[in-house]
Amino acid sequence: MGMSSSSVAVSAKAADIPIQPNYWIYNKQWDLTFIILSASLIALPMVLNRYLGLSRLFVALAVTIAVGGPHMYATFTRTLMEKKFVRKHPYIMLGTVLIPIGVFLLGLNAFIVLLTIFFFWASIHVLHQIVFLVDCYNTRSPKSLTLSSRLIDYTVVLTSLYPIAFKRMADGNFAIGAKSLLFPEFLRGDWVWMTAMFVFAVALVLFTTKTIQEVREGTVLWPKVWLIYITAISAFLIPTFDDLDVAFQGMNTWHSFQYLGMTWYINRLRSDRGEISMGFVQKIAKSDRGLGYYGLVVAMTLGAGLIVLLLWKGVGLEYEKCYYITVLSFLLMHYLHDHVLFTDTDVLNPKTA
Repeated sequence: MGMSSSSVAVSAKAADIPIQPNYWIYNKQWDLTFIILSASLIALPMVLNRYLGLSRLFVALAVTIAVGGPHMYATFTRTLMEKKFVRKHPYIMLGTVLIPIGVFLLGLNAFIVLLTIFFFWASIHVLHQIVFLVDCYNTRSPKSLTLSSRLIDYTVVLTSLYPIAFKRMADGNFAIGAKSLLFPEFLRGDWVWMTAMFVFAVALVLFTTKTIQEVREGTVLWPKVWLIYITAISAFLIPTFDDLDVAFQGMNTWHSFQYLGMTWYINRLRSDRGEISMGFVQKIAKSDRGLGYYGLVVAMTLGAGLIVLLLWKGVGLEYEKCYYITVLSFLLMHYLHDHVLFTDTDVLNPKTA
């Protein structure tokens, strides 16, 4: 059957119209809920503490049970519970064994050293997760991104947390609870935080300039842009709050909620691809098993709480050390594993599903 000349003309015009790419990791509603607008959760611990009068301990426990602990154990559904990961990364498995030994020894003999290691590694881990998500969005770009473009994205994210934090450390008023973290004397000069501020400011200007150019070209990745600006502003301001315990719990709440959603979707894609080797992980990875997935990681969190009680009441160690020795053993394993997992953006790319 032939086509009229008018039909051919319409088809030719339609062919000239670029197809709108899917800029979202999953879809608009999911990305906004779990990845981007969930940044509003940063305010939750501060509201609970400052305006509802709940203690810092209560806020910390609530965050730990609801999202902090579960997000940490969600990692292990992709690592320790996955034969392929264990076989492929023997050195990571060795580190997994050594971490709790090191945490236990430092917890008993050099507790402030342990807290300092935890804080700095935690800050890197949180920002590394954002860089991973930025890279996932970059894979959806309608144009090929240059190395310099990617480096600008990374620099804005990776420097955002440190200008004010370094200044407070230099001034000697950066404390977690009643304990001041270790900060080498040669890094206490104003040049450290001023350099961090300068690099962050330059990166932010370059990112904004780049974004304006992408808007003009029609190639801007709005979800990535929103994520980077929200991260940069939030991370920059968090260290300005007087109560750093509660403020960082806010950042942890967003990070953990984001991670739980991300890991659920990754496991769903892995299930669809037949990449999960453990039966019960395969079951909870189904699209209709979200509550089962969340229930598992909450149960693992409560199990760790029993270990804390055993060390506290059974062994007789002081509670704070029991808590940190237990939590940091699993938490630092989680950080180590994620430094490997965050190198694979294809795992969140539907094209590979």
